[in-house]
Amino acid sequence: MFYRKITEKLKAWKKSKNKVPIIIKGLRQVGKTTTVLAFAKENYENIVYIDFRQDNIFKSAFDDDLNIDRIIYRLKTLNPSFNFVPNKTVIIFDELQECARARASLKYFALDNRFDIIGTGSLLGLKNYNLDFEKSVSVGYEYFIDMYPLDFEEFILALGYDNLNSILKENLIKKTEISKVFHDLALNLFRQYLIVGGMPNIVKSYIENKDLFMLRENQKNILTSFEMDFGRYINENNIVKRDNELFNKILKVYHSIPNQLAKENKKFQLSKINHNARMREYEEAIDWLNDSGIVYKVNNISLIETPLMSYRIDEAFKLYFADTGLLLSEYDYGFQDQILNGDSSVFNGALYENIVASLLKINGFNLYYFSKLNRLEIDFVITYNALPCVVEVKATNSKSKSLSTLMNNKIMYGSNNIKAIKFYDKNINIDETKGIIYLPYYLATYIKVTDKALF
Repeated sequence: MFYRKITEKLKAWKKSKNKVPIIIKGLRQVGKTTTVLAFAKENYENIVYIDFRQDNIFKSAFDDDLNIDRIIYRLKTLNPSFNFVPNKTVIIFDELQECARARASLKYFALDNRFDIIGTGSLLGLKNYNLDFEKSVSVGYEYFIDMYPLDFEEFILALGYDNLNSILKENLIKKTEISKVFHDLALNLFRQYLIVGGMPNIVKSYIENKDLFMLRENQKNILTSFEMDFGRYINENNIVKRDNELFNKILKVYHSIPNQLAKENKKFQLSKINHNARMREYEEAIDWLNDSGIVYKVNNISLIETPLMSYRIDEAFKLYFADTGLLLSEYDYGFQDQILNGDSSVFNGALYENIVASLLKINGFNLYYFSKLNRLEIDFVITYNALPCVVEVKATNSKSKSLSTLMNNKIMYGSNNIKAIKFYDKNINIDETKGIIYLPYYLATYIKVTDKALF
């Protein structure tokens, strides 16, 4: 069991008064169930665990009224081993999206206040997944937390590098150069993270075996499990169905992403799927992948000024994989060795751009990019400490012409308050003249949306 930061949020939730049911959303196999069960075992005398995807029988406990005493009676009848002790029991509803009536009961469990409720869901963000689901939402009685693959900090802790973690954090806060031996070690670990990714079972297998072929096969198996959910939904009669037309469109978009990211121009183009494809035909498929958390949709903006979302260009976007290790497994076998040996140029640096996107997303940033017809393009734009901040990712030590042009002409592209970060493979450096902070890739894992340390 690896340390997961989300555990701290669960601990804070448990200590709070008048707590509403907490619901953890995230990809399949991202570690939701393992983390929740480990937390429950450490903090409760009694655990009632129900997986609505595997154990359909428990759905019947919510078919009639939602009186809490009667629900408990029905659940106890279905499984006599369940032990409901007030104030000493946590009830875990796993794959909550599969049972709309169970979600509707959350309000009444909260009002009853005898039991703590934790829900998890891998497809909770999807519109129309469960056609009864929208009616079951109890506004004000659900506290959502997103769970992601392990970030780089969690990854190096899993590998046992606790002291290195503390050193890197301290250097970032002080904005001082990292000792070469620690910088080289962090880069080496980051390249491992690049090929492994952050899916817990994949990380565990890699730590135990260090077998790159097995690593890739395990990653492909996870991707196959994702595909099994494409187009899946539950109809009004609580029967699992598949929209085959939507399934095929999702599959086409999904399998085109690795090739599109490998291009110099990473803007997602439907024409690469079909010359006659139109956005209205594929919008639902793209939203499905984004809302499920499998990919991140990053829109272009017309102006680098806050609030960034006000300048979003809906029809221009990039799609990134949530887990870079899974992305790499979509390419031919053999690139893992190149990356471990320090070749940063693979796929025009798409992997480094993807991994920085995922780390910033995990840390709470809303991501955009900036592109103009004159070929000035900035990889990402975020809001940092209430200011617009442009982010460039360079796989090699090449110069960032677009970044230099923008920082020399800020007002032309949005605001005089624009800040800048460039991620690369070198050490921490600050260019006061240009107003750019240079950071090694791996430090992206420590930059939080609530921080004010950099500028």
